[in-house]
Amino acid sequence: MRPPVTPLLVISLLTALLFPISSRASTEESRYFTAEPAADRVILTGFTRARATMKLTSLLTERIIEVKGDTGDRIGNDGVFARLDPSFAELDLQGIKIEQEKLISRIDYLENELRRYRTLFDKQSISEAKLDSLTQELDQARLTLRELQTEEQRLHEHLSRHLITGPAGWLVIARYAEPGEWVTMGTPLAEIGDFRTLLVPFAVSHAEYLRIKQGPEALSLRLPEEGLTVPAKLHTISPDFDPQTRKFNLELIIGTPLPAQRGGIRAELAIEMPEPGGALLVPASAVDKRYDTHWLTAADGEKVAVIVLGPGPEPQTLRVSGEGIEAGDKFLRTPADDRPADRE
Repeated sequence: MRPPVTPLLVISLLTALLFPISSRASTEESRYFTAEPAADRVILTGFTRARATMKLTSLLTERIIEVKGDTGDRIGNDGVFARLDPSFAELDLQGIKIEQEKLISRIDYLENELRRYRTLFDKQSISEAKLDSLTQELDQARLTLRELQTEEQRLHEHLSRHLITGPAGWLVIARYAEPGEWVTMGTPLAEIGDFRTLLVPFAVSHAEYLRIKQGPEALSLRLPEEGLTVPAKLHTISPDFDPQTRKFNLELIIGTPLPAQRGGIRAELAIEMPEPGGALLVPASAVDKRYDTHWLTAADGEKVAVIVLGPGPEPQTLRVSGEGIEAGDKFLRTPADDRPADRE
C-alpha cells in the first residue's frame, strides 16, 4: 500500500525541482554583462550668491537722523533701513491742515450766508447780483479746499519718502551712510540682497548645457567646504555667450536652506559626458590579453579585439573601444573560465 502524499512532501519536491533551475538561470545570467557607454565626469565649479540684489537710494536731499541696519543685518518686518529728517515736511503738513481748518470754517459761514440771502432774494429784499456774488465766493472756497486736500496728499507722499525702505528679510551687503550725514537725491545708502534663496552661476559649453537639460530635473550640488550635498534645479539660462570662451551662463537654484545662507560658498556640479569615439565601460575581468592584444568574448563565443583606453570611474572597470561593438552588446564577464587550457 502506497503511503499518502502530504502537502509538506509536495512542497519539498517542488523546491527540490525548481531551485536548481533558478540557480542555474541566475548563474547563467551572471556570466554575461551588457556593455555601457563610457562617460567622462566633468566637474563644474561655481559659488553661491543672492537670488537678487538692489541698492537703497535717497529720493530726497535731506539729513539722515537714523540708520537701523549694519552690514550683515536683516531688514526688519517694517522694511525700514534709515530715516531722513522729516521736520520741514511735518511743518508744511501742519500748515496745510491749519489752512484747511480755516477754509472749512469760511465755507460753513458762506453756506449759512447763502441760505439767508436766498430767503431775502425770495422776498425780493436783495438783488440777484448779490446772490450770484456770494454763490461764486462759496464755489471758490470749496475749490481752494480741494486744492489744499491735494497738497496734503502730496505732503504725505513726500513725508513717506523720508523712510528708506527695502524688502523685509533681505540682508545688508554694504552700508554707505551714517546718521547725521547730509545726502542728496539719488545717493546710494546701502546695498541689500535676498539670501533666503541662493543661486549658483556656471559657465558651460553647449554640450554641457544639453547634458544638464536632458538629465534629471532634480540635480545635485556638492558643497565640499560645508560637507553637504544639496538638491538644485535649473533656474535661468542666458541667451548670450562669451565669444572668447564660447560658453554661456546658466544658474542653478538651491532647493533647501543651508546652515549659513551666504554668498561665496563653493559648489560643484558633476556631469557625466560621453567620451568621443564610442568608448565602452566593461569589467576588467572581461578583457583577455593574448599576444599583446586585448579581447572581449561575445555571448556567442566570438572574440572581438579592443583597445584599452584606461581605467573606468569605478574600481575594476576599464574603458575600451573597438570596431563592430557598441553599447548594449553582451559579453562574457570572465572569458578565461571558458578556455579549455585554463580549466585544465
